[in-house]
Amino acid sequence: MKFLNLILVLTGLITLNANAQTKVDAPEEKLEKDRKAIKSLAGFYEVNFNYGEVTAPDPNYKFSKPYESHGNEWTEIIVDEAKRIVIQHMLAINSFIVDG
Repeated sequence: MKFLNLILVLTGLITLNANAQTKVDAPEEKLEKDRKAIKSLAGFYEVNFNYGEVTAPDPNYKFSKPYESHGNEWTEIIVDEAKRIVIQHMLAINSFIVDG
């Protein structure tokens, strides 16, 4: 029974691999798919993030304690050229003082 299951799984994997290799996008199609995927990132997001300082130019600088926060992010396409897309990210978070 285990041997039969192994054969079925291998047959399925070979079939999936053959199907994946039969469709090759032309470079123009790939570029358009990539552009569409990148442009779909524009919009509004509720985000959570971890904040922690990792470097300081002044060796005497005292790092703040790491913390978690959340906010709202708006992403907007500001440049949309044939081979260049620029997305501007604007992040708004609650303002508070971090006590080191």
